[in-house]
Amino acid sequence: MRVGKFEEIEPLYREQAEVLAPHVDLLLCETMSSVDEGRAAAAAATRTGKPVWVCWTLHEDRSGRLRSGEDVDEAAKALSDLPVSGALANCCAPESITNAMPQLAQTGLKYFGGYANTFQPIPEDWDLEGDRETDGFLDLRKDLDPESYAAHAGDWLKAGATVVGGCCGTRPAHIAKIKELIERK
Repeated sequence: MRVGKFEEIEPLYREQAEVLAPHVDLLLCETMSSVDEGRAAAAAATRTGKPVWVCWTLHEDRSGRLRSGEDVDEAAKALSDLPVSGALANCCAPESITNAMPQLAQTGLKYFGGYANTFQPIPEDWDLEGDRETDGFLDLRKDLDPESYAAHAGDWLKAGATVVGGCCGTRPAHIAKIKELIERK
Protein backbone atom coordinates (compact mmCIF):
# COMPACT_ATOMS: atom_id res chain seq x y z
CA MET A 1 0.00 0.00 0.00
CA ARG A 2 1.53 3.29 -1.08
CA VAL A 3 0.02 6.70 -0.36
CA GLY A 4 2.83 8.91 -1.59
CA LYS A 5 6.23 10.08 -0.47
CA PHE A 6 6.65 12.15 2.69
CA GLU A 7 7.59 15.28 0.76
CA GLU A 8 4.45 14.93 -1.39
CA ILE A 9 1.90 14.27 1.34
CA GLU A 10 3.19 16.35 4.27
CA PRO A 11 2.20 19.67 2.63
CA LEU A 12 -1.28 18.28 1.98
CA TYR A 13 -1.64 17.22 5.62
CA ARG A 14 -0.26 20.60 6.73
CA GLU A 15 -2.92 22.41 4.70
CA GLN A 16 -5.67 20.29 6.29
CA ALA A 17 -4.28 20.75 9.80
CA GLU A 18 -4.05 24.52 9.39
CA VAL A 19 -7.67 24.72 8.24
CA LEU A 20 -8.91 22.54 11.11
CA ALA A 21 -6.75 23.79 13.99
CA PRO A 22 -8.74 26.93 14.88
CA HIS A 23 -11.88 24.81 15.26
CA VAL A 24 -10.72 21.74 17.19
CA ASP A 25 -9.20 20.74 20.52
CA LEU A 26 -7.23 17.78 19.13
CA LEU A 27 -5.93 16.69 15.74
CA LEU A 28 -6.38 12.99 15.07
CA CYS A 29 -4.22 11.65 12.23
CA GLU A 30 -6.46 8.71 11.50
CA THR A 31 -6.18 5.52 9.47
CA MET A 32 -2.49 5.93 8.67
CA SER A 33 -1.37 2.89 6.68
CA SER A 34 2.42 3.25 6.80
CA VAL A 35 5.24 4.65 8.90
CA ASP A 36 5.88 7.47 6.41
CA GLU A 37 2.22 8.43 6.17
CA GLY A 38 1.87 8.60 9.96
CA ARG A 39 5.05 10.66 10.25
CA ALA A 40 3.95 13.07 7.50
CA ALA A 41 0.53 13.64 9.03
CA ALA A 42 1.92 14.01 12.56
CA ALA A 43 4.69 16.38 11.48
CA ALA A 44 2.13 18.57 9.76
CA ALA A 45 -0.40 18.44 12.61
CA THR A 46 2.07 19.15 15.40
CA ARG A 47 3.07 22.43 13.69
CA THR A 48 -0.33 23.81 14.76
CA GLY A 49 0.43 23.53 18.47
CA LYS A 50 -2.68 21.42 19.05
CA PRO A 51 -2.47 18.01 20.76
CA VAL A 52 -1.94 15.26 18.18
CA TRP A 53 -2.79 11.57 18.20
CA VAL A 54 -1.83 9.14 15.44
CA CYS A 55 -4.01 6.14 14.56
CA TRP A 56 -2.66 3.41 12.31
CA THR A 57 -4.82 0.99 10.39
CA LEU A 58 -3.57 -2.57 10.74
CA HIS A 59 -3.19 -5.46 8.32
CA GLU A 60 -6.09 -7.87 7.82
CA ASP A 61 -3.83 -10.85 8.58
CA ARG A 62 -4.32 -9.97 12.28
CA SER A 63 -0.57 -9.81 12.85
CA GLY A 64 -0.82 -6.44 14.53
CA ARG A 65 1.35 -4.90 11.81
CA LEU A 66 0.44 -1.84 9.73
CA ARG A 67 -1.27 -2.40 6.39
CA SER A 68 2.10 -1.56 4.80
CA GLY A 69 3.55 -4.57 6.65
CA GLU A 70 5.64 -2.35 8.92
CA ASP A 71 5.76 -2.88 12.66
CA VAL A 72 3.88 -0.69 15.15
CA ASP A 73 7.13 -0.26 17.12
CA GLU A 74 8.80 1.13 14.00
CA ALA A 75 5.86 3.48 13.41
CA ALA A 76 5.97 4.74 16.99
CA LYS A 77 9.74 5.30 16.86
CA ALA A 78 9.26 7.41 13.74
CA LEU A 79 7.19 9.81 15.87
CA SER A 80 9.51 9.90 18.89
CA ASP A 81 10.89 13.36 18.11
CA LEU A 82 7.44 14.88 17.62
CA PRO A 83 5.09 16.13 20.37
CA VAL A 84 2.50 13.39 19.79
CA SER A 85 0.45 12.42 22.86
CA GLY A 86 -1.55 9.45 21.56
CA ALA A 87 -0.99 6.27 19.53
CA LEU A 88 -3.92 4.13 18.49
CA ALA A 89 -5.02 1.54 15.97
CA ASN A 90 -8.25 1.90 14.02
CA CYS A 91 -10.31 0.75 11.05
CA CYS A 92 -9.22 -2.88 11.13
CA ALA A 93 -10.27 -6.14 12.74
CA PRO A 94 -10.45 -6.07 16.53
CA GLU A 95 -8.12 -9.07 16.65
CA SER A 96 -5.45 -6.99 14.89
CA ILE A 97 -5.76 -4.31 17.56
CA THR A 98 -5.51 -6.93 20.30
CA ASN A 99 -2.27 -8.20 18.76
CA ALA A 100 -0.86 -4.68 18.45
CA MET A 101 -1.87 -3.55 21.95
CA PRO A 102 1.40 -4.56 23.68
CA GLN A 103 3.35 -2.43 21.19
CA LEU A 104 0.93 0.48 21.58
CA ALA A 105 1.29 0.24 25.36
CA GLN A 106 5.08 0.35 25.05
CA THR A 107 5.01 3.71 23.25
CA GLY A 108 5.01 5.42 26.65
CA LEU A 109 2.38 7.86 25.41
CA LYS A 110 -0.36 9.04 27.75
CA TYR A 111 -3.12 7.95 25.39
CA PHE A 112 -3.16 4.64 23.56
CA GLY A 113 -5.78 2.15 22.48
CA GLY A 114 -7.97 1.35 19.54
CA TYR A 115 -11.27 1.36 17.77
CA ALA A 116 -11.95 -1.42 15.30
CA ASN A 117 -14.35 -1.91 12.44
CA THR A 118 -16.86 -4.74 12.20
CA PHE A 119 -16.47 -5.49 8.48
CA GLN A 120 -15.45 -8.72 6.86
CA PRO A 121 -11.69 -8.65 6.12
CA ILE A 122 -10.81 -6.13 3.42
CA PRO A 123 -9.19 -7.92 0.45
CA GLU A 124 -5.68 -6.78 -0.50
CA ASP A 125 -6.76 -5.42 -3.90
CA TRP A 126 -10.21 -4.22 -2.80
CA ASP A 127 -11.80 -1.27 -4.60
CA LEU A 128 -15.06 0.29 -3.45
CA GLU A 129 -16.02 1.11 -7.03
CA GLY A 130 -14.40 -1.93 -8.64
CA ASP A 131 -16.25 -4.57 -10.63
CA ARG A 132 -14.74 -7.73 -9.16
CA GLU A 133 -16.79 -9.95 -6.86
CA THR A 134 -14.59 -8.91 -3.90
CA ASP A 135 -15.08 -5.17 -4.60
CA GLY A 136 -17.85 -2.87 -3.43
CA PHE A 137 -19.52 -2.69 -0.07
CA LEU A 138 -18.25 -5.08 2.57
CA ASP A 139 -20.56 -7.15 4.72
CA LEU A 140 -20.47 -6.86 8.49
CA ARG A 141 -19.11 -9.75 10.52
CA LYS A 142 -21.88 -11.73 12.17
CA ASP A 143 -19.62 -12.53 15.15
CA LEU A 144 -19.17 -8.89 16.17
CA ASP A 145 -22.48 -8.03 17.77
CA PRO A 146 -22.27 -5.35 20.49
CA GLU A 147 -21.53 -7.85 23.28
CA SER A 148 -18.75 -9.61 21.34
CA TYR A 149 -17.22 -6.33 20.21
CA ALA A 150 -17.23 -5.05 23.80
CA ALA A 151 -15.34 -8.20 24.84
CA HIS A 152 -12.53 -7.16 22.48
CA ALA A 153 -12.55 -3.64 23.92
CA GLY A 154 -12.40 -5.23 27.38
CA ASP A 155 -9.22 -7.04 26.37
CA TRP A 156 -7.72 -3.72 25.25
CA LEU A 157 -8.64 -2.12 28.57
CA LYS A 158 -7.06 -5.05 30.46
CA ALA A 159 -3.89 -4.39 28.45
CA GLY A 160 -3.93 -0.81 29.74
CA ALA A 161 -5.62 1.03 26.88
CA THR A 162 -6.77 4.52 27.80
CA VAL A 163 -8.89 5.03 24.67
CA VAL A 164 -11.37 2.54 23.20
CA GLY A 165 -14.24 2.97 20.79
CA GLY A 166 -15.69 1.86 17.48
CA CYS A 167 -14.95 2.57 13.83
CA CYS A 168 -16.73 1.57 10.62
CA GLY A 169 -19.66 -0.75 11.10
CA THR A 170 -20.03 -0.20 14.83
CA ARG A 171 -23.35 1.22 15.94
CA PRO A 172 -24.62 3.07 19.02
CA ALA A 173 -25.35 -0.30 20.64
CA HIS A 174 -21.66 -1.25 20.35
CA ILE A 175 -20.61 1.98 22.06
CA ALA A 176 -23.29 1.54 24.74
CA LYS A 177 -21.84 -1.91 25.57
CA ILE A 178 -18.35 -0.44 25.84
CA LYS A 179 -19.70 2.28 28.12
CA GLU A 180 -21.34 -0.36 30.33
CA LEU A 181 -18.05 -2.24 30.46
CA ILE A 182 -16.15 0.87 31.56
CA GLU A 183 -18.76 1.83 34.14
CA ARG A 184 -18.55 -1.65 35.71
CA LYS A 185 -14.82 -1.22 36.30
